[in-house]
Amino acid sequence: PETLYTKHKDVLLPMAGIFLLLLIWLAREIRNNRRRKHMLAVLAANSAMMRIAITQSGLHLWEYFPQKKAVRLDKEFNSEIQSSTWLENYPQCWIDGGYVHPDDAAALRSMVSQIDAGAAEAYGDLRVRYSDGMWHWERLRYISIYDYQGQRTEVIGTAEKIEAYKAMEERFLISMKQSGIIAWVYDIHNNFIVTEKSDHQLFIHEMPLQGFPDSVIDGAYVHPDDVEAYRLLYTQVKRGDKTAEATVRRRLRDGSYRWYRIIYTTIFDADDEPSKAFGTGIDVTEQKRSEERFAAELRRTAALEEETLASSY
Repeated sequence: PETLYTKHKDVLLPMAGIFLLLLIWLAREIRNNRRRKHMLAVLAANSAMMRIAITQSGLHLWEYFPQKKAVRLDKEFNSEIQSSTWLENYPQCWIDGGYVHPDDAAALRSMVSQIDAGAAEAYGDLRVRYSDGMWHWERLRYISIYDYQGQRTEVIGTAEKIEAYKAMEERFLISMKQSGIIAWVYDIHNNFIVTEKSDHQLFIHEMPLQGFPDSVIDGAYVHPDDVEAYRLLYTQVKRGDKTAEATVRRRLRDGSYRWYRIIYTTIFDADDEPSKAFGTGIDVTEQKRSEERFAAELRRTAALEEETLASSY
């Protein structure tokens, strides 16, 4: 053996080195694999604990599969709305099936589109038809779950009943309307307006309710001289200013313009991010006209004073 080793040591030594490297690599892979299994077990346990916590909190729960465009509803939520537990072509199947209020279909599409584009979270308020045939307000939230490498593994959906909150919101809108003020709610996350149809028709004819403020500006629903002020108003709201105000001319159904003072009060979510804003609009056209007449009278008086002084010399 010693003679054999001496004779072939130039070959055996490199082979031994390679074999040792393979052993080291294999040991590392086994250790890494154990770590992966441990991390996956921890993630699975955390996911299970999260599901239990969500269920115990009274929220409805489901899974969304972006690649398949499908959802799997939990039994409790399914019993509430009497739908299939497995739904494909989501969210269109929900919309076509009449489970979502027609006025809220755009909000649902927006939320799902955000998740499909890779967002970590998306949420919004919409009305869902229950088995009793009535519409119930739910706050839907989609949450992306990631593995230890930062790859998204699943998307969890939750639904929270917010009837009491919406009742309070409705009372606010009614009180504003009774005081002669047009009121609405601006959903900042999904960038659309919720308003009464009567107010919508009075305020402006066929005004777009999505894509603010560009859709309104592009449609010439705001006077050209007030575009910058109107755009700044929505910049302030979206960045989280507590209040924002602008006085601009809005085009009405007959094509005429009237002055409106628009005031937004921002509502923040649990993460202290701006989520909604209460908007009010009051017609101040007569006030603006009075101000213009007063300014014109001041100019006329100043001109007369100058003429009087000039004639006295």
